[in-house]
Amino acid sequence: MQQQTPFPVLNRFITSGGTIDLGRIDTIDCAAVASDANKFWVALVRRQHEPLHELLQRLNDTLEYCLARDEQIDELDRSTH
Repeated sequence: MQQQTPFPVLNRFITSGGTIDLGRIDTIDCAAVASDANKFWVALVRRQHEPLHELLQRLNDTLEYCLARDEQIDELDRSTH
């Protein structure tokens, strides 16, 4: 029986050479970023009172969306920091 990961897209992304970064960026308390050797894909700012597992689920879902459509999403650019 194969064990399922709670974040399958993130797992496949990392396994295929992608990078996930989580933590403080400049004046932003917490952000989650997904990139690979060729492209920055997703940067999400952690919402006020958002549990970490919800941020990771948002990253998983947003990365899936972006990879399927060859799009990028950057909340860092829109944040007020």
